[in-house]
Amino acid sequence: MMSEAVGRARSSQKADLFVSKWIEFSPRIRRCCFKWLNGDLDRVEETMALLAEKSFKKFMLQDYAIKSYFSWLYKIAYNISIDIHRATKKDRDIVQSVSDLPDTFYFSTNQSGELEDDIEREELAQIVTAIVESLPVESRNLILLRCVHGMEYSELSLMLGITEENVRKKIHLIRRSILIEMENY
Repeated sequence: MMSEAVGRARSSQKADLFVSKWIEFSPRIRRCCFKWLNGDLDRVEETMALLAEKSFKKFMLQDYAIKSYFSWLYKIAYNISIDIHRATKKDRDIVQSVSDLPDTFYFSTNQSGELEDDIEREELAQIVTAIVESLPVESRNLILLRCVHGMEYSELSLMLGITEENVRKKIHLIRRSILIEMENY
């Protein structure tokens, strides 16, 4: 029983260390991803989400000391960016193949939304981004880890050293404050 408590305490300390390093270095890593992925916000967000998930899992499982957390995160982010870049290039090559032979491929009618809907969604995304950036650092990081990077409540609970119910409550309050701010726009 005592060893379980010690194990949980070590795990919580390790998670706290990861969160502090993530908060410290993720903005620099994000800027690197923007450069590697030519400013494509969607691919940058995808990279950051994968980076948060993969690096947290690796960090919790590793037994060796990390000398430079930035370098460690940088290397993982770079590899993920390269994978995403290759997948995008492959998709572009497929589209180009289809475009080069228009009589060979047949497509159904376009089912995409109207241009106005796309513009409205983009404006809403800009508003939400501005509101999230204006949040206090702790709230901003928590909402980004949950909503953008897709971390589970249980992972956040472990990282923050609080109950899962408290994490849910904090996320709920942050979302409510975002909705209130959106009404002011």
